[in-house]
This record gives sequence, C-alpha cells and structure tokens, in this order.
Amino acid sequence: MKRALLLASALLAGCQQAGRSPEATAQAFFRSVQTLDLPTAAGHLHSGESVEAIDSFVNGDEDVRTIRKALWERMEYTVGKRQAGRQGTTLVPVRVKTVDMTTVARNIITQQNGGTMFILNQITDPTAPMREVTVGLQVSEEAGKWKIFSSPDLNAALLGLDLL
Repeated sequence: MKRALLLASALLAGCQQAGRSPEATAQAFFRSVQTLDLPTAAGHLHSGESVEAIDSFVNGDEDVRTIRKALWERMEYTVGKRQAGRQGTTLVPVRVKTVDMTTVARNIITQQNGGTMFILNQITDPTAPMREVTVGLQVSEEAGKWKIFSSPDLNAALLGLDLL
C-alpha cells in the first residue's frame, strides 16, 4: 500500500511539474510524443492548437502510424533554458535529433521503392542519416499552466523534414 501511495505521489508530482515551467512543459511534450502518448502531448498545446504530425499519426492509415512510431522512437531531444519570446511569450529552445526524412525521401525516389518496409528499413538503419535542428517553442500560460503554440518548425522537427 505504501508503495502504491509513493508511486501515485511521484506521478502526480510529475504531472504538476509539467505545468510549472516552460522547460518542464517542453520536456513533457516531447517525452509524450516519443512514447506515443499523443493525448498527453496534445494536452501540452494551447487550446485550439494542434500539431500536424500528431494529427496525421492519429488520423493516418496504419502505414503512417508505423512509420511515425519508428521515427519518434529514434528521436532525441534536449530542452534548453527559456528566453524572452515575442508578444508576451517565452521561448524554449529544443534541440531535436531525428532521422533525416528528406534524405530518406530522396532515397525512395532514387531507388524507386516507396513501400512501408523500405521506409522502415531506412529509418531503423543504425547508419541512417540524421538531422539536428533547434526549434524555438513559443510557450505562454493558459489557465495557470504553460502551453505550447504549434508552428511549422515544430512539425518539421517532429517529421524529420526540412522546413519548406
């Protein structure tokens, strides 16, 4: 019983921590994406905000979900220190390293092979090309909790793509 109470307390502290600082919110958002806890990830966004990468994972076909799962399992991220943002927001830099899906797409075209297994093999290959970018998350308070604004940069980082 004591063990269950300690575990519940730790979980609650972790949930409260996510709303306490912009950095903790960014950390919780990326951890949720990486572990495919997408409802929790979406909960770290401002009301009415959505991230295309998450939406297409949830609403996409099985191949899309399989590919995103493999991509996000390989994703690494480092949350930096907050800075003053624009228009009353706080900027939280997050360094995101993931498989370079732009290069994978070029390989698909070059080899004229776009099947799901080919793409998965490209993503899970230990020598897969990686891309590393810093995303400036704009964060502000909503109802006493820090929330993230969606952006094209965030979508591109989550998808391993160059921003067009």
